[in-house]
Amino acid sequence: MKRKVALVLCFFMAVCFAFAGGGKETSGGAADVQYPRGDISIIIPNSAGGGNDLTVRALIPALERALGVSVVPINQPAGKGGVAFSDVANAKPDGSKLYFNSKTALLMKFNGIEEAKIEKLTPIAQVADDVAIFQVRSDSPWKTMNDVINHLKTSKEKLKTGNTGLGGTWHLPQIKLNQAIGLDNMRYASYPAGSPPLLTALVAGEVDFITCGPECKSFVDSGKVRPLCVVFPTRYPSFPDVPTLKEATGLDFDYPVWRGFFTTAGTDPKIVEILSQAIQKAVQSEEFQKYAAVGMLASYKGTAEFSQIVSKEQKELEVLMPEVLAQIQAENAGGK
Repeated sequence: MKRKVALVLCFFMAVCFAFAGGGKETSGGAADVQYPRGDISIIIPNSAGGGNDLTVRALIPALERALGVSVVPINQPAGKGGVAFSDVANAKPDGSKLYFNSKTALLMKFNGIEEAKIEKLTPIAQVADDVAIFQVRSDSPWKTMNDVINHLKTSKEKLKTGNTGLGGTWHLPQIKLNQAIGLDNMRYASYPAGSPPLLTALVAGEVDFITCGPECKSFVDSGKVRPLCVVFPTRYPSFPDVPTLKEATGLDFDYPVWRGFFTTAGTDPKIVEILSQAIQKAVQSEEFQKYAAVGMLASYKGTAEFSQIVSKEQKELEVLMPEVLAQIQAENAGGK
């Protein structure tokens, strides 16, 4: 009889221990949350080989070590990235699906992807700062950014300008430049397939002035492209000899371009915190630091700070984008 009582007590204690979180231990002071319970998917709204894809894959080894499960990247470029956004936005809020994107995530709803409302996602952490770089061909007569601005102010012909999509990430710095100098003397050509075709078009003479990110480095190193300035508060580590916009012209505006993780809105904040801490370890890992050193600025920001950044930029875009979209409509209608 005593033996049976003892067995019952042992069973009861084991059950209590399990319900109290005595299963898999989690980090970050959230031992009462059993997470993760299985493999984690990272949904990437781009094809394999792009900036977002390569960044995620550089983070995965350290993420798997920190979380103790497999982390699987899934590329979903369909619907201009809208399919990927919806996949995570409509997922069960248990942290099993993550979404990775750049500032583009905030622009999608303004560019016809109505379901891409950032409120449907919860920011987790930022991992990097990209930079907008104004560039010309290496044989261009414009040696400085002021040369370009003077041309914009004096030329009777519009400057042939390239970006990766009207209303997109690399178009907006051009819009902000026009606002800063008080005119718009640009004729835009878009290369939605990404920066490599945009840079190739610049070298080929299809356009004379472009904006894109650090992916231009191989073109710069080979002497095909001349970077004029970075639209960044300080000089960018991958281009230490390239002045900031303020240094080059006196114009004082920035254009931050972050890359970061989100998950489904309504996910337990304790799960979000566990993910944020795991991402921090991944950003600090040797693998990611080596990857970032080639052309990207590794820059971890936790959930609270990243959420503030996303919220602030969203409010700014609510003011800026109606004007941009009106301009695009006018150009498409032949109004300019």
